[in-house]
Amino acid sequence: MRAHVTRTVAGVSLVLALVPLASGCVPEAEPAGTPGSTSDAVPATDDPRVDSLARVTDAPIDAAVADIDASVKAAMDATGTPGVAVAVVHGGETIFARGYGVRDLDTGAPVDENTVFAMASVSKSIGATVIARAIDAGVVTWDTPVQENLPSFALSDPWVSQNLTIADLYAHRSGLFEHAGDELEEIGYDRAQVLERLRLVPLEGFRTHYAYGNFDITAGAESVAAAAGEDWADLSQRLLYGPLGMTSTSSRFADLAARENRALGHQRQNGTWVVTPEQRQPDPQSPAGGVSSSVTDMAKWMAMVLAAGEGDDSFVSRAALLPAVTPQIMTGRDPSDSTMDQRAGFYGYGFNVTTTAGGLVDVNHSGAFRSGTGTTVKMLPAADLGIVVLSDGEANGVAEGVAGRFADIAQYGAQRRDWLALYMGVFAQMSQPMGALAGEDRPTDAAAPKPLDAYAGVYRNDYFGDATVTVVGDRLQLALGPTGRWDLSPWEATCSPSRRPARTRPKGPCRRRRSAPTGAWCWSTSTSTRWARSGGDARDAPCRRERPDVTALGSVDDMSVPPLQALPLELLRQRSSTKWRSYGDDVIPMFVAETDFPLAPAITAALARAVEIGDTGYTPPRPGIDLDFADFAERRWGWRPDPARIRWTGDVMMGVVEVLRAVTSPGDRVVVTPPVYPPFYDTVEEAGAVVERVPLRDTGERWELDLDGIGEALASGATAVLLCNPHNPTGTVHSRESLAELARLAARYGAAVVSDEIHAPLTFAPSVFTPFLDAAPEAAAVGYTVTSASKTYNLAGLKCAVIVTGSEENAAVVRALPWEVEWRAGLFGVIANRAAFAPESDAWLAQLLVALDHNRRLLADLLAEHLPLARYRLPEAGFLAWVDVSAYGWGDNPAPFVRREAKVALHHGPLFGTEGVGHVRINVGCAPEVLEDAIRRIGALVE
Repeated sequence: MRAHVTRTVAGVSLVLALVPLASGCVPEAEPAGTPGSTSDAVPATDDPRVDSLARVTDAPIDAAVADIDASVKAAMDATGTPGVAVAVVHGGETIFARGYGVRDLDTGAPVDENTVFAMASVSKSIGATVIARAIDAGVVTWDTPVQENLPSFALSDPWVSQNLTIADLYAHRSGLFEHAGDELEEIGYDRAQVLERLRLVPLEGFRTHYAYGNFDITAGAESVAAAAGEDWADLSQRLLYGPLGMTSTSSRFADLAARENRALGHQRQNGTWVVTPEQRQPDPQSPAGGVSSSVTDMAKWMAMVLAAGEGDDSFVSRAALLPAVTPQIMTGRDPSDSTMDQRAGFYGYGFNVTTTAGGLVDVNHSGAFRSGTGTTVKMLPAADLGIVVLSDGEANGVAEGVAGRFADIAQYGAQRRDWLALYMGVFAQMSQPMGALAGEDRPTDAAAPKPLDAYAGVYRNDYFGDATVTVVGDRLQLALGPTGRWDLSPWEATCSPSRRPARTRPKGPCRRRRSAPTGAWCWSTSTSTRWARSGGDARDAPCRRERPDVTALGSVDDMSVPPLQALPLELLRQRSSTKWRSYGDDVIPMFVAETDFPLAPAITAALARAVEIGDTGYTPPRPGIDLDFADFAERRWGWRPDPARIRWTGDVMMGVVEVLRAVTSPGDRVVVTPPVYPPFYDTVEEAGAVVERVPLRDTGERWELDLDGIGEALASGATAVLLCNPHNPTGTVHSRESLAELARLAARYGAAVVSDEIHAPLTFAPSVFTPFLDAAPEAAAVGYTVTSASKTYNLAGLKCAVIVTGSEENAAVVRALPWEVEWRAGLFGVIANRAAFAPESDAWLAQLLVALDHNRRLLADLLAEHLPLARYRLPEAGFLAWVDVSAYGWGDNPAPFVRREAKVALHHGPLFGTEGVGHVRINVGCAPEVLEDAIRRIGALVE
């Protein structure tokens, strides 16, 4: 049986994509006697291709329908599954549709025929009919090469990449190993990231070997969507769900989550059924596992498939659909364990195509999530009969058992065998823990491990990404991918890479080489080694240990994290950016917000790859940065915005002005909090509004929002607040309490808050950054956040930013902005921002924070020595320092004097507002020796 069971292993939920039993390696049992009576048999056809012993007539169909209640009850009683829904179509009509049990154990809400379930891998069959419709529309053919419309997709063999077709991917015959890419989704990678990494997988048996998967199907669907010029979910809605009247069907999880009549996933915990705490969100593999639907809608779909397969339906042509429901590759014939007397199964394009024991063609597919859904569709075209069974419990065989019993009665008048018991046993076996050490005990003679810090470090693998091992208290933790996190337990102190018995050496994506200075090692996760499952050379490749003391995100006071080294001046002066081309080589440029450090390696690699393949076109409709930013925000701040409420644009101020235009009217007053980033003033005016100044309040120790002043401005009619969080130029990190009060004020007066959070990743401990949208419940209703990786990662020249909202109402405002707002995001900007937000760049960020923390403190020491009358507070975030030098009498705007006399270019204080008179802003994102030289030069003016 070809299957991928959803497991909860080491804190990671894996997706199950079950192919029905008849197509797998568990043989279909023969009936005890003759399969069916001939007394009421339909006369044999003259066409031997459709001849069969089984004869399906109205009487056994009626009996099969009458048995459904009892069949479902037996299945629910045997398993405890909370809810089930069933529909049957015959002769183009829905003859049965009913719900059983509950869709939510916590509320007791009942299941009915319109309850929407996650469809899991039945999505593959549904998606195949979307493609059939696209074929009829002239968008593609089954034999269209994938790279023709999706040139970025490639596999490890260039010839295969060039010749790979949509049909190859939908038939699971690409040469990828079984379920390739699933393990990447399991640790948090999004669709684009998974598809990109498939090029690292060695291929075996292109067009000769069947290996079931999810991301092969997903890549094929993405190619079709690219050809149509729209997102896959939108294409499915336009070509299939809308025209067919499938009003409860969608290919987006957000739509499922928003439905009132929705079946939640359930699973057993310690033998008790509960609502699954974290519902499965399959958007990364949406074409293969992300559809949600009801039995009412699925009955319409089955009727269409059955009619089209016979050529009786104008909705989709038989020529487009028939290849999908025709055997394209053999399954279930493994020379190592198959015998001649066992029937082979077959797979079409997104459908299993098998033959029942009675000789009828059986078109089917199943799906399930371990986190709580089990689905199956089963159609007998010769009888114009189909059944769909949906359940809201963890993968346990209920759907397949009910469908198998129904098909038996419809063909033979009685159930031939206990299909439910058979499938329950299969699922129980597949639900066992996986991994080389699963079920094993630690060797009793295992040597003690070395000190924990000997194992800490970053272990590189191109397929999985960096595996970061850190010391947390008295244990090790492993971080792999955006969300993969496990505690490690010692297994064996030393393991030779050349001699690694399965009992003691878990295979995995990353192993330190024997020559590593602190020795080889073996550790296991606290519950399983699923993360380290062997599955192909790409995941079993040797790894390089880099930066042995670097931790995953490293706090800036962790002395084990080395500071990032700035580039040398002779190299920096070769740059062509504003910082290095505004003045001559005799001037030290410290004015504009560019930093002097090398790019994060992940960014360099992503941009280099794009240049290498000529990926210099337009930004795609859904570039994936929404999920990347959501993952980044969750890792850094424990806040996960809804990716469906994240859009993109060219840069932060571009996003700010467009949001202000949408939430204000011409002449409205917008509050700003000077001293503040100079473009804030211009942006408000560009939006047609008027600046309302409410300066920060100086407490003597730090700057704070003047909440009383903001409240008065809002009470007198100001309609929006433009917030800088963290604040530029002061480096203030606003407290959660002040942000929450600001949100309450805005909600009280019906105002909007637009928060520029571009400096947020550069917050220094012990300060804690609070995303405005996460500050209080009211913030989600009034707030709009605009941010980018550009300041932190020095990407100002690569245009990309994100606009984030916390409510559906505000998300609708952003979605209604002109389409050009999103198109202004440059492709290189998107590529660079995605690489910046990826976990691979976290270690670089940790090093950058150490370097900047050192420089902000160094500046305090240098000012005390060379400019003792200057007033300066350590910024709580960022690389920009706000310094009051008014005591030296260099005028209201000291920067021109300093540039002329000391040859150091600083930012002009008065541009930030009248509060900036006598001030300069200094960029400390440079080498310490450059900062020292600059302050000594300025200090020489007063010595």
